[in-house]
Amino acid sequence: MQNCTARFCLLEDDVEPGWGENNISGDPMFVNPAEGDYRPQPGSPCIDAGENSVCGPDDTDLLGKPRIMYGGKSETVDIGAYEHWFISASRQPGSANVQLSWASRPDETYSVSFSDDLKLWQPTDNNVPATGSITLWLDPIGSLPELPMRFYRVTDNE
Repeated sequence: MQNCTARFCLLEDDVEPGWGENNISGDPMFVNPAEGDYRPQPGSPCIDAGENSVCGPDDTDLLGKPRIMYGGKSETVDIGAYEHWFISASRQPGSANVQLSWASRPDETYSVSFSDDLKLWQPTDNNVPATGSITLWLDPIGSLPELPMRFYRVTDNE
């Protein structure tokens, strides 16, 4: 093929060098491509490997989630149609409080922010120490019936 340039793409291993810049190769580590689930799993080379200049602040992935999210190590768009999200939230039995859990690195500290609209973020806790490979954090405010829906973002304090 002549006159082709690929930028910020996941290419097959046998692609000739010089096809473009910032391309990656290898297993994309999709959740379940046989069933059409092309979301990146943790550890995918697609996470934080895109180019932010092609995304606007209101752009979303195919699931409607913001295109630039903290899914890996930075707030850099992922390569592909979906952003990787690794934070999970659950409600404690018998409590209105929400507990977050996320993949973490020992000796790191994290900041937790929340948003009601995914645009304006408010800091909640700026010094959450990692508690191993998975960190748990309990929202001290909780999710009381009079509060609107709440979204959370976790970033590391590097």
